[in-house]
Amino acid sequence: MKLQNAIRFEGKASYFISVEGKISEFLSQRLEPLNMEEVADGDHVITKLTFMIKDQTELAGVLNNLHEKHLVIVSMEAINKNDKNKKKEN
Repeated sequence: MKLQNAIRFEGKASYFISVEGKISEFLSQRLEPLNMEEVADGDHVITKLTFMIKDQTELAGVLNNLHEKHLVIVSMEAINKNDKNKKKEN
């Protein structure tokens, strides 16, 4: 049985990851995001992080670090995928 909408990890990609709360200086240095922005959302702060992730192991490491600090992941989005199998349009 084939999955119609299977999520594939096919190499390096940029990721936006938003978490509830502030990221400490220590965690920020450990994760090394390309960009980090704190946005007030009512009584809460949402921290938006941008990463260049090279493989699934690195993505799991970032997510595990956020989880270990008890940060709630609000959203995650892959952008700028390096898709080698993409067909050229005429």
